[in-house]
Amino acid sequence: MQDSSNESENDWFVSWFDDPHYHRLYAHRSQEEADALIANLHNRLAWTPGRIIDMGCGKGRHAAAAAKVGTSGEGGHQVLGVDLSPASIEAARKNFSSVPRLQFMEGDMRNFSLEQAGDVAPFDIALSLFTSFGYFDDAKDNARVIANFHRLLAPSGILVLDFLNTTLAKAHMITQERIQREDITFEVKRWFSAEPRPGHFYKQIKWEGGEQTERVQALGFDDLTGLLKDGGFEILHTFGDYKLSPYAADVSPRCLLVSKRL
Repeated sequence: MQDSSNESENDWFVSWFDDPHYHRLYAHRSQEEADALIANLHNRLAWTPGRIIDMGCGKGRHAAAAAKVGTSGEGGHQVLGVDLSPASIEAARKNFSSVPRLQFMEGDMRNFSLEQAGDVAPFDIALSLFTSFGYFDDAKDNARVIANFHRLLAPSGILVLDFLNTTLAKAHMITQERIQREDITFEVKRWFSAEPRPGHFYKQIKWEGGEQTERVQALGFDDLTGLLKDGGFEILHTFGDYKLSPYAADVSPRCLLVSKRL
């Protein structure tokens, strides 16, 4: 996600996304899933080798997949992964040190610049995957992120924004569960609140000696498409899962929007 150096130190995610318990809880995330999504996007959208930025890259699953996909006879993509968490960036660099054309940097999706990237050339493709967006307390930060993607991308550059489908998430919420990660037991409670608008999903996580409550804005299809259009993007495709099936509000697990920078 984002670096706190130029933003409010009160942002709850600044410390949580770098907390060892966060990384233990979410250690199960699949490289195979990331590889499949990137391959599907690469093939469906007919990507040619170019510069890709993966914003909110976490431990680098999707960035690494993008650097490796389509390399046979094509030269491959130059990929930069950017994330808030120093621990995630350290892990990404360690885990994918052998992958060519791949770099990782700490940075803030609200203001990360081409100068920080060490190159003034804009990117051809920007990725924001696996709901790495929408955690801000100030809803205006959503527009700031989209505006920054617009600055980072070349004209006609492609933005892939992947968010949970809030309609389905509300209808099928698991309100309580226990998750075991080796020697740590996490007690998890989930709920939805309509206020403040656009509403928030909450996830309270407790373990022996600590707790954290996550929250993400309930940005629906109209909210997301509105942000993109207002930010200077044209919607090209709307997918509902990582197989790139058509989006349907009542059944799709994801809301995956592909748009073009105008």
